[in-house]
Amino acid sequence: GFQNAARGYLGKDAMDMNVAEAALLTAILNVPARYDPFRYPDRARARRNLVLERMATEGYLTSAEATRWKAFPLPESEPVSDVTRIAPYFEEWVRQILDDRFGSEIYSGGFRVYTTLDFEVQSAARAAMEVGWNDIEADDRFKHPIFADFDTVAEFPGSTPYLQGAFIALDPETGHVKAMIGGRDYQQSKFDRARLAQRQAGSAFKPFVYTSAINTGIPASYVLEDNAVVYPQLQGEDWRPSNFGNEFQGPMTIREGLYTSTNMIAIKLGWEEVGIETVAQTAQRMGIRTSIERYPSTTIGAAEVIPLQLAEAYSAFPNMGTKVRPFPILRVEDDAGRVVWEPQPERTVVLDSLPTRIVVDMLQDVVRRGTAWTAVRVRAGLPYAVPAAGKTGTTNDGTDVWFSGFTPNLLATLWFGMDNPQPIFDLDSRTVATGGALAAPVWGAFMRRVYAGVEGDEENGVEEALPLLATPEDWPMPEGLNALLVDRKTGQLASRWCPEEDQYMEYYIPGTEPTELCDRSNRRFRFPRVRGGGN
Repeated sequence: GFQNAARGYLGKDAMDMNVAEAALLTAILNVPARYDPFRYPDRARARRNLVLERMATEGYLTSAEATRWKAFPLPESEPVSDVTRIAPYFEEWVRQILDDRFGSEIYSGGFRVYTTLDFEVQSAARAAMEVGWNDIEADDRFKHPIFADFDTVAEFPGSTPYLQGAFIALDPETGHVKAMIGGRDYQQSKFDRARLAQRQAGSAFKPFVYTSAINTGIPASYVLEDNAVVYPQLQGEDWRPSNFGNEFQGPMTIREGLYTSTNMIAIKLGWEEVGIETVAQTAQRMGIRTSIERYPSTTIGAAEVIPLQLAEAYSAFPNMGTKVRPFPILRVEDDAGRVVWEPQPERTVVLDSLPTRIVVDMLQDVVRRGTAWTAVRVRAGLPYAVPAAGKTGTTNDGTDVWFSGFTPNLLATLWFGMDNPQPIFDLDSRTVATGGALAAPVWGAFMRRVYAGVEGDEENGVEEALPLLATPEDWPMPEGLNALLVDRKTGQLASRWCPEEDQYMEYYIPGTEPTELCDRSNRRFRFPRVRGGGN
């Protein structure tokens, strides 16, 4: 970070500076106005020389090096951009990790730190999030203060009054974090929402319910009734959950329950069929380390999660059962170029591959025909050639909105909400904020930039940008799964006695397949009368 800052002022001439020298120059050039090198060059030069002499006295520089840097000219013009601000929350995360491992030596040891951050991926994430923030604030239903109203505020002592968000993108194979955004303005709020904020997951938690079910042998064609339920609570009151649209659809497969994000199906599946203890243990095994209470409401996301941990848990899906711990550092070298630390990916098998592949196919349905289809494929324009899966998330009254999704080689999780939890949109508008409408389009726009690039538009001043990643192949269906044509209303084997338009191909772990033929006709079987005989 220090070396990048020095290069921001001096360009390539700063390439051969070590970290201590770069830190020195950065400190000199980031001082109160009375030492501004562009307004008071003599003061800045005197301050620099004083620090150089002290560094030579303390042995951090030789006399020759101090003399060399005293003669180095100060910059004559201000930098066009602050290169250290591309990912300030990420940088602080790296600094904390290094401080824990090396202590004060990180400031004096001349270390070179190589991180996982991808500048272009980070820029794409930031651009997508900015559009998302601006679109939400421009909505007539948004009644909170807007970010632009506080451009003169140096720093908030606590929470911010405007809309916030978090974003994490990582390589699901290695856990290398390619982009991370912990808030809108690091100077105003250094609280890292990506790593530290605990927010209700809403429907983004449901994949853990469905994973638990498939893992215990319940097939994706299993049918549950979407109707009203009442559960008594410890406080003596009844909990009467509802679907998003307050309507019930009757019988449906759990596959359809997931891609339509039907609350009643998730509640019945997690609380009555699988058991909440199994659901909680599945989520924890996959990477959720916040508290998961054993209540019926947990099945639809009442538990609070941390965005980075949700991304870690979702990494088990594209990896077919192996989760990976997100991490920001590739290696650390000393001032002689020797590697002093090279952390390896922390991978853990948490699920069997066959049930995981079925869940991934169910999550692909969310993008193919479910709550994220319009946002990702239509509004954002992510090409259909890019295999994509994920889950939208919306909490009570639209307080938190999420999308966590993945391709075979990139995973991204994002969240929008207020620091002090409250509905994003005015409840008098009768339409709450949703993950499908607000978060999923941002995820889709980010992925479109990564895989499709940007077409040039000279008239509007848009420069062409090439894709950042090659379009990956879809996940293959592993040997061992059985594919059968079934009826979506009954979950039974397709037959001529059920409508052809309700037939679809389902995948089964051996031994979980349906055995009965579907029959939704009004046929009545009559047995012929036996003639003859007597009393």
